[in-house]
Amino acid sequence: MPNSTLERVYGKYDITGGYNDKIGIGINYEQIPNPDLKPTTTSQYNLGLDMAFFNNRFELTYDTYYKKVDNILFEEKLSTSLGFDKVNSNSAAIANYGHELAVMYRPFTEGRFTMSVGVNGAFNRDVLLKLPEHYGGQFVRWDYTNDLRQHIVFRVGTSTMSNYMLLNRGVYRTDADVPVDPVSGRRYRMANGTEFQAGDPIFADLDGNYILDENDYARTGNSQPLITGGLQLNLNYNHETLGTFGLNVYGSYTAKRTILNNALAERLRLMNDPYGSQAVVPLDDINMWMKPGISRNIHMPTILDVIRALIHFVWIKVYGRKMDPISNSTVLHCPICLRKAQLDAMA
Repeated sequence: MPNSTLERVYGKYDITGGYNDKIGIGINYEQIPNPDLKPTTTSQYNLGLDMAFFNNRFELTYDTYYKKVDNILFEEKLSTSLGFDKVNSNSAAIANYGHELAVMYRPFTEGRFTMSVGVNGAFNRDVLLKLPEHYGGQFVRWDYTNDLRQHIVFRVGTSTMSNYMLLNRGVYRTDADVPVDPVSGRRYRMANGTEFQAGDPIFADLDGNYILDENDYARTGNSQPLITGGLQLNLNYNHETLGTFGLNVYGSYTAKRTILNNALAERLRLMNDPYGSQAVVPLDDINMWMKPGISRNIHMPTILDVIRALIHFVWIKVYGRKMDPISNSTVLHCPICLRKAQLDAMA
């Protein structure tokens, strides 16, 4: 499959002034041309099984597959000594493999009333097989375009897209809980020199130098779902004079996936300047550190929390007001610190 453009192959040229009463045209140094780009190639292997029982009342379909994609277009960053910022190459490859299963049951197939129930599911994995050699098997796409700063790491042998984040271990209850560097005598601190104190998040110091910086980021989570599938229910009734009536219900599900709560992160970010010009929403429903000696743990939502949240959402849509019996457990809680120094830590 072609994945190139004329700019990637031949470069981009801009009007850069004039010389001897003629317009000057020079190459754009944003990317170096690469006339050796190749089409992306795909190879796939499948093994399937279809079975039907009891006069087609029960059907089962199974499929397993392995798919490899080579010559993927990859944008490589170049050294400043080369004069160009980047080059597009075919130095990446990925593989996808998994299993898919579908089951259909038809309890009523004859007469005026017919019914069928189906369920299907898929277990899929994706693996990064190759990166440009000079990256050493790992490339981090740092994102400083917005305040959320959600970085992505590409590491050979792991999933194709993984979050690259600081690991939060909770909240410091008191100042005495903050580790102290035995060499300098200073408390664990951020790269800008601000020391952690009571109420701050406990970010893992992976390199053990008592300074929180880019070396303490770790690969965690995967934005690609591991399990997906759906459900369906079909009901049909054939009336001799009124015709056919049918009811079709479909649903889908996704499991084992990492989702970052950007809405909550943006909500908390407003507290960076609570007395500024931006509107600040109340944080009464957030489980947060309040005073020394009190620790808060991260509460991950359960299935019951999700059901409560859905009921609450429907209630508001129908009645236009909050539903009192819904507890605060419907909200994803996380320990936070509202100190401006912490929120500006990685600035």
